[in-house]
Amino acid sequence: KKKNKTKKKTPPPPPPPYFLIRNALICFLFLIAVPVQSQTPVPTVPPRLTNPTVMAPCGLPASYAQFDADATVTTFNMTADCTFNSWSVAANDTFLWFTAGGEFTINGNGHSIIGPTNAFTIYVQNAGVVLNLNNVTIRGNTAPTAVVNVTSSARLNGRRVIFRDNAASGSALSATAGGEVRLEDAQFLDNSVANDTGIASASGGSIVITNGLFARNSASIGKIIKVSSAGSFSGSSLTFSDNSARTVIESSDVNSQVTLRNVQFLNNSQTAHTEQRGSAVTSRAQSAVTITNGIFRANQNVAGRTDVIVSFGATGAEGTVQLQGCMTFESNVQSDGSTAANDYGAYNNLGMVALTGLITDSSTGSCPAGIGFIPLSLSKPKKKAKEAEPTPTPTPRPAYGASYIALQTATGMTFEATYGLDSGVHFRQLDGAGIGIQSIIDAGYLAALDVYGYVEQGVEVCFPQAGRVIFLDARTMPRAIVPLDSTIRNGMTCVSINSPGSLVLLPN
Repeated sequence: KKKNKTKKKTPPPPPPPYFLIRNALICFLFLIAVPVQSQTPVPTVPPRLTNPTVMAPCGLPASYAQFDADATVTTFNMTADCTFNSWSVAANDTFLWFTAGGEFTINGNGHSIIGPTNAFTIYVQNAGVVLNLNNVTIRGNTAPTAVVNVTSSARLNGRRVIFRDNAASGSALSATAGGEVRLEDAQFLDNSVANDTGIASASGGSIVITNGLFARNSASIGKIIKVSSAGSFSGSSLTFSDNSARTVIESSDVNSQVTLRNVQFLNNSQTAHTEQRGSAVTSRAQSAVTITNGIFRANQNVAGRTDVIVSFGATGAEGTVQLQGCMTFESNVQSDGSTAANDYGAYNNLGMVALTGLITDSSTGSCPAGIGFIPLSLSKPKKKAKEAEPTPTPTPRPAYGASYIALQTATGMTFEATYGLDSGVHFRQLDGAGIGIQSIIDAGYLAALDVYGYVEQGVEVCFPQAGRVIFLDARTMPRAIVPLDSTIRNGMTCVSINSPGSLVLLPN
């Protein structure tokens, strides 16, 4: 009998672990829906302001902020000074950062933005971004960066903007990479910069200032205005007074340009340097400077140099300076006090300065009417000289103070300033609404005048009536009421002040 052999069968494979596949799929879908948080730290950037109620009492954001085209707040109205020195802003970051599309406005209403001390105060960045600054002071920034920077084709418009007491390593105002700045009635007072840059600098950007005052600024190894990297600076009706720098304005690099019209350089002093520079203007390395109507008076050069304006550079690559209109060179000296041997010719250096205008000095007198503005005296203007002047023919408007002529005619008041009425001081008649204090209005005031701008130089105002004068100090809010000592001269009540504010004449 045949044995019934049973073939041993291989057992079937176990069923596939569907539950494992299902679980893996669920985990995969979960990971897609809820990604694991990256362990790479996110750079600290200012948050965009989204809630318009998050405001400090002064009217600006209560914390540092970034604004873009979707920002819910685009206009800020300041009601007091804003001090942000205590805010914890990341170093080299920005307190107010305007970064994408749209137009923004800060109405300072005469108040100040103070600090922060370790970062930009304002950063305006990217094409399509416009920031308007009105009637505001930016001061007290000691950061290692620029105070206000406009860059990457953004634009800053400013009216009655003051940069004051900033001591940043970078510029008080900087325009870079196509950034554009346009200022009207601007002042740069008592700022300092530690690096080889400018109190205002245009490095690949452009700055335009109409009616400006640069006074008592310090740049020990830098400049007051520095233009480089094909940047441009254009100024009309400007005064540079009592600044200390290697040169007041320097234009360097090919395609960099400086254009000045109706400009004054008064009492500026030059710090030590090893390269050839002028105490007032220096053009180098194929840059171009054009000056129409200029006064260069009592500027001080370093020992051994007599140049007020200098153009230099490698042979064939020198800068150029074009002087036209009416130019005055007067009383410019070396640091030891000696008068420059060729004072009026101090503008000529390396044969690169072109002269197409009338050169005058103290011996030949003022520029003829119609050519330029009348040179200013560093002493107080003499009233007799004014009375002896013939009826003038129409001439270009002086750098400052055009309004005081009509004001003096209308009110009978007279005005004097240490560096002349065109040195950056302004006068404005006030009515009751301008005074704004009911008790003074009720006292029957006789006249009122607002004095602002470069008042620190010392200003005298004489009222045609007899009376007592009080001063409403603009440095306090509300304005402090201060009685002033007055003198009577030729029947007029005269007072002197050295800070901005309002003068009110009351009956005795």
